[in-house]
Amino acid sequence: MKHFLISANMGDKLSLDQIKEMFMRGYATKTQYAEALEGYQAAVEETKSHQREKAKGLEAAMRDRQLNTK
Repeated sequence: MKHFLISANMGDKLSLDQIKEMFMRGYATKTQYAEALEGYQAAVEETKSHQREKAKGLEAAMRDRQLNTK
């Protein structure tokens, strides 16, 4: 659990999903799941930037262009 919490707090979606699954099965507490969710959301927010969003849009446009030329 400790390692899943650490990686979820660093923005790892798979770890967050594992903690959610553990919570749903009764192996993790509501507090642990809430802590993981808050940490995950904070990490995701910290990685957002205008440049990153612009790059994602450019990548999608390039992918669409490649698909349309084939």
